[in-house]
Amino acid sequence: MPERDLATPARPTVLFIVGLGRSGSTLLDLLLGELDGYVSTGELRGLWRYGFVEGWLCGCRKPIRSCPFWRSVLERAGLEDIDPEWVEEVQQQHLRLRPRPLARIWRFRRFGTSLPPVLVSYGRLLADLYRGVSAVSGAQVVVDSSKYPQDALLLAACADVDLFVVHLVRDPRGVANSWLHGRDNVADPTGKQSQVLNPMFTGARWMTFNGTIHALVRRWLGRRYMRLRYEEFARDPAEALTAITSMVEGRARPPTFIDGQRATLGPNHTAYGNRNRFSTGEVTIRRDEGWRESMPTKDKLLATLPTLPLLTAYGYPLVPPAPTAEAGAGGPPPPRLGRGRWRSRLPIRQR
Repeated sequence: MPERDLATPARPTVLFIVGLGRSGSTLLDLLLGELDGYVSTGELRGLWRYGFVEGWLCGCRKPIRSCPFWRSVLERAGLEDIDPEWVEEVQQQHLRLRPRPLARIWRFRRFGTSLPPVLVSYGRLLADLYRGVSAVSGAQVVVDSSKYPQDALLLAACADVDLFVVHLVRDPRGVANSWLHGRDNVADPTGKQSQVLNPMFTGARWMTFNGTIHALVRRWLGRRYMRLRYEEFARDPAEALTAITSMVEGRARPPTFIDGQRATLGPNHTAYGNRNRFSTGEVTIRRDEGWRESMPTKDKLLATLPTLPLLTAYGYPLVPPAPTAEAGAGGPPPPRLGRGRWRSRLPIRQR
């Protein structure tokens, strides 16, 4: 969106995408950013660590540190002097997806108990950052695909923003298969590939993320929350965006830049996310369900077991059917470690 010299809004509208990674959040973020009055920011949580500490690229392909857009945002928001190391410490020590941090936010919301000052300060920082993005971009709605449910809960509890949440959920077997492959990211100056995770670990993360969203975020937000399945979004992206605008604006606004499975993407200033955020021009949206054939049965089972409490509630069968012709291929078969067995339950970084 073009930059405009506007007054910083007092209460920015934030559309926050929650859910586990590899569920299509980057694409959804980019498509929403093409709507008039919306701006895509990618995973804004990673702005400080990846942008200012590690030197990753903005969606415009310039380093975050030297991107005119983000420099203007921080100046407008009064955040030029924020220490990125402090932000990362708050995220890693005080805002993790663990019972104690979540309990602090829940007690504050439910009983009015005090939040740790560090979380109050971080909530104000987020609200100021959203205000800066809105002012510099001229957008009324800031789209943030940071995905972490604890961030959404903190925003709902104490940040001075007008919050809406889209809960993006994908079949856990598809998510697990995606995490079986390391990916390059042109934004990373180190050239490292992404993590490779074993299926049971991914299934446990799927349950933790979606269980927290289901139990807390959904109840706190009420009509400002909607659940969107990746499979339905990829099958009809225009209908998905129409439903989202109906929630946020109170009126359905079909996107004119989507024609069936094709969409046109313009330049963006996404702060962090996967390599798809560098896609511009015409893109084809398709469901990636090749995992149904390429993923070994054992790995499907390992990914399924931890997700049983919510699997069928979200409309996913215990035994996934064979892929349809329109689903498309899912890439190469997953890598195997050792003698065909996963070495541990912990994340494994591919070198």
